[in-house]
Amino acid sequence: MPDDPEVRAASQAFVEHQISAIGRLWWAVPMWVVFIGLSCWLAVVETAWWSLAGLPFAGLLVLHLGTTRRLRRRRELLAA
Repeated sequence: MPDDPEVRAASQAFVEHQISAIGRLWWAVPMWVVFIGLSCWLAVVETAWWSLAGLPFAGLLVLHLGTTRRLRRRRELLAA
């Protein structure tokens, strides 16, 4: 964590900006879930190759949720 108060304040402001930017992407989680469900359905109805299409969507979902959690933890560390 930065020892300089100015750097810490700038870091806090940047983290808050990132959290608000991700908050504006509220539609991303339902969209990834729908795409994963669609890929699973197509894998059952059409061919199993469609299950591979769900992997990038699952990765993006995990990335989105993990980034949000990581930014909130960083905000708490900077506030302490």
